[in-house]
Amino acid sequence: MAVVQKAHRGHEADDGASAPGLVNGCTGVRNVARCLHRQEQIIGRSSGKTIRLIATVLWRIGGFFYALAVRLLPLRLRFKAALWTARALQPLVRRSRVYAARKRLLTDGVRATSLDLVLMLLTRYGTPFDPIMTIRGAELIDGPDARCSSLFVGPHTMLSRLLYRRAHDRGLEPASIAATPFRISGTRTEGRVLLAPSRTLLVKAREVFAAGGTVFAFIDRGSVERRNRILVTSRGNFLVSTALLEVALRQHVRLVFMAVTVDERWRVVASLEKPSQEATATIGGLLDEFGGFIDRHVIGDAAK
Repeated sequence: MAVVQKAHRGHEADDGASAPGLVNGCTGVRNVARCLHRQEQIIGRSSGKTIRLIATVLWRIGGFFYALAVRLLPLRLRFKAALWTARALQPLVRRSRVYAARKRLLTDGVRATSLDLVLMLLTRYGTPFDPIMTIRGAELIDGPDARCSSLFVGPHTMLSRLLYRRAHDRGLEPASIAATPFRISGTRTEGRVLLAPSRTLLVKAREVFAAGGTVFAFIDRGSVERRNRILVTSRGNFLVSTALLEVALRQHVRLVFMAVTVDERWRVVASLEKPSQEATATIGGLLDEFGGFIDRHVIGDAAK
């Protein structure tokens, strides 16, 4: 028994003597493996960035020549050409990062995203077009009340820019909240009245309303802010900012909900609704109706 124990301790001693070398060797192998893994990650990230850069350059070059080609068409056919192109690009757009981001926001479906990208190229490279869309509640933007102080609010459906174009065509110059100057869709004209996001935004909005002007605003948010409220929809929670709504209620400004989507037949459909008199009595009632509007006209389309 003692011999066995000594032999056992002897083996332990031998193991102990060789342990530093083994440990150092194993550590070295692990370090090499980690280095190789890091290099693979760096190469993978670099390759991913390179591929995205190449894709962006090709998209812009292709967009430039596409806009030139569309410019050869008569004005009345250009929007139809954009619809056809957007339809053809759907499979590519569905796999894009742009669509993935918009899908998370529950705002734009693949049809609307695809068309918005095509129209953005035409506008960026100076190819004019006349939008073709069905407007539900057209009297809210075309009627005489459109020239009184108004607040058009909606979620970030990017095709809502076409409603700004509609207002521009009717001789209105709505104030739009944007950090940088923007070009009105399908024109070479920049929006003239601009409210930049800042601490004085609400003060400037009050001044616009007091002068009888109109403000276009997207009030949904991607993250929680101080004056956010949660709207419960059929597909989850929807965050909206209430600051402009509260200003509009205090100043008795006309409120209009807006959204623009693309239906199954590839028709551009703009929806405009005026909240009920009861809803405008409180911010809670107004948000309830706005939530219902989003659920009916936005969420359903974004799900497709």
